[in-house]
Amino acid sequence: MIGIMIFSSRHFEETETQLLIEFALITAVTLLFLYLISGTKTSGFLNSRTGYTAKALFPTLIFSILFALMGLMVLFTERPPVTAGWPADTAVFAANIFLAGVYEEACFRACACDALLPALKKTRHPFFRTVLISGLLFGYVHVVSAYFSDLRQTLQFFLKMTNLALSGAAFMILYWKTRNLLGLAIVYGLNDFLPDVLNHIFQYQNMDTSAGYTGGGRRHNRDLYCPAGV
Repeated sequence: MIGIMIFSSRHFEETETQLLIEFALITAVTLLFLYLISGTKTSGFLNSRTGYTAKALFPTLIFSILFALMGLMVLFTERPPVTAGWPADTAVFAANIFLAGVYEEACFRACACDALLPALKKTRHPFFRTVLISGLLFGYVHVVSAYFSDLRQTLQFFLKMTNLALSGAAFMILYWKTRNLLGLAIVYGLNDFLPDVLNHIFQYQNMDTSAGYTGGGRRHNRDLYCPAGV
């Protein structure tokens, strides 16, 4: 998955449509690996526990919802113009976010749980080790391009690593309990979709396109996997 992201970032332009193609390819590859690892367990991708899984993870959406509300407040005060072609752009953006949720949850939760847990079953506390390893990997790939030029950036690196590792652990525990990949992917996608969706509909003023109204929300996932300059 990471290799495909790095390759595509070097050879293709970064557009929503191009990202859709890339994310579809990465999702297919990741689900193939999940099938090779888990076999028929992947049937949990669309089982009846999707609602329960999404409901259990609802607290993780609190900050994303707050960011979305902040965007609405700015919308009413600034009254920015509507972006041309926003329906298609927003639809492609939503598809990208959903696919990102599927392949990241399939990779860092489902594949990690179904591959690491059996491999570590003869060790002490195998599930704890599985959660720790997958959580650290999940955190690291999201900060792999971080800089350490000053104390503030160094602290931000460790704080973000800790935050992502803890959230990854929560998602991992729920996957182990429910085997429901779809519910995880939906909530993961909403966490990325809610803070950024208005940036695809309106042209906010006095804010750069990468930060948008959230003041630091991520627009795409590609930069998370590629070192600076890639």
